[in-house]
Amino acid sequence: MTYRCSLCGLCVLCALCGNSSAIAAENGDPKPIPVAKLDRSTSVDFQTEVLPILRNSCLACHNRTKAKASLILETPADIKKGGDSGSAVIAGKPAESLLLKAASHDPSVDSPMPPPDNKVNAPDLKPDQLALIQLWIAQGASGEVHNSVAVKWRSIAPAVHPIYAIAISPDGDLAACGRGNEIFLYHLPDGRLEARLADPAIGTAHRDLVESLAFSHDGNLLASGSYREVKLWGWAGDWELERTVGGNVSSPFADRVTALDFNRCDTILAAGGGQPSRQGEIVLLDVPTLHVKRRLDSIHSDSVFALRFSPDGKHLASASADKFVRITDVHTGQVIHSLEGHSGQVLGVAWSRDGRTLASCGADGTIRTWDPITGERRSVITGFDKEVTSICFVGKTDQLVASSGDPKLRLLNAGGGDVRAFGGFSDFLDAAAVTPNGKLVLAGGQDGVLRIWNAATGRLVAEAGTQNRRAHWTVAVSVPGR
Repeated sequence: MTYRCSLCGLCVLCALCGNSSAIAAENGDPKPIPVAKLDRSTSVDFQTEVLPILRNSCLACHNRTKAKASLILETPADIKKGGDSGSAVIAGKPAESLLLKAASHDPSVDSPMPPPDNKVNAPDLKPDQLALIQLWIAQGASGEVHNSVAVKWRSIAPAVHPIYAIAISPDGDLAACGRGNEIFLYHLPDGRLEARLADPAIGTAHRDLVESLAFSHDGNLLASGSYREVKLWGWAGDWELERTVGGNVSSPFADRVTALDFNRCDTILAAGGGQPSRQGEIVLLDVPTLHVKRRLDSIHSDSVFALRFSPDGKHLASASADKFVRITDVHTGQVIHSLEGHSGQVLGVAWSRDGRTLASCGADGTIRTWDPITGERRSVITGFDKEVTSICFVGKTDQLVASSGDPKLRLLNAGGGDVRAFGGFSDFLDAAAVTPNGKLVLAGGQDGVLRIWNAATGRLVAEAGTQNRRAHWTVAVSVPGR
């Protein structure tokens, strides 16, 4: 008797291959994966042990946002409910559960899970992972996912308006900053406040603090990240909300989305975050649908704070609370280099314009530069009294701008040595950015004031403050944006 896995038609659809028999004919029947022997008597926790496995190999196609064949694998209840072909597991009976059969490539199942050559490059499960799922099913396939409960939102206090994120459009004309749960867009050439972005459903950009921002390379899209959600804003004569993913029960994100970046072709938006002291999240989202294309949750063991695609779009650099910087091949999902050296959380990462240098900064108060080809460390820059919160390269040069909690904002050579310090602030700095032409330096932090300097002279040229929660310019000068 031939069984059809409730997951398999779903996985085949995800791979856009159509017929499972055709796949087998073209690629050959995949070999069964042995289930390892697991000598364990303690209970398997679904959220911390099983769910990460499913995220890595299954949830790109089996989530609430994109539930192929009506199958969701996010909670035990979802899995037991199953999809169009019925339940994926039978509690207490792993040998009869289609989830285990498909994942182990049992010959009695028409299609394996995940299917060969799937478009999201989801990896096959390993023998020890299959053993864990087998034991979980044998123990009753129970458990809870605590972050799936509805979020009860409360208003942010008016005095809470930090700037955690700044993004500059590719042409250098627009600067976006998150101030509290709002997003302000400034026209840099003349210092004009161009827009305050608002979701019509809530009257502001996000319910929680804006943690991350990124412009697309064509300048027509702005992505913003907050607690468990990402929003995509588009320009069509005016800036409007185009799409939202997450925000509550159905979110693919477990916690704050603290990092965003578009790939070179603007087809993928990388989002990073995760829960503190738990597995870090890197989610690759399709643009413009924001459907989950792939998860890279096994890259880091703690929260991800920064993500940057390489200039050619082939690699993704990530910085994490686990003290590592990792360079991942975007196509295969494999880690190419694990860069170790920071003694504290890594908070920022940046590529030089030519892609030949990678820089990272962290809670240890240092900046480190690396050769992304060999993975070797080139330099260590010190001199900060507190954490270095962000870094970015200046134009096509090998100079870096770095912000810190000292508070300091410095222009440095990548090989070490200060070029210039920027002044005008007295509170913790969280974010910095440089216009593409390298002429302007922007920074913001806990006081909610966006400050702009002339990079060549170090002169403060403008400030955008928070008087009555409304932006205003306190330095009446023209800002040289080009």
